[in-house]
Amino acid sequence: MENAHPQFGYTLSLHVARSDALQRWQRAARTALAPLALRPNFSWEAQEPHMHIVGQLAAPPAATIARLADRIFPLTFIATRLVVSQQVGAGFVTWLDRRLRIDR
Repeated sequence: MENAHPQFGYTLSLHVARSDALQRWQRAARTALAPLALRPNFSWEAQEPHMHIVGQLAAPPAATIARLADRIFPLTFIATRLVVSQQVGAGFVTWLDRRLRIDR
């Protein structure tokens, strides 16, 4: 988000590479949300999966990424929370915030 939120500052999110594993995870998340009558606005094909990296930045994300240009490397992560939120006006409504079980 290149415009700072008045309360939360800038947010840095990165696109996530599509994979079969990510699509299976997305289907599981949709199944978990079904009882809440929450439906994604976009199909898997139309989505641009992303991951929230850092919030409350003081500088715009583009400037932050430019400072890291010579340190680009692939990231791996284990998701520990599923959060579904929606921007409403200047704030956000959180519909679901659930810890995830980690199976290793």
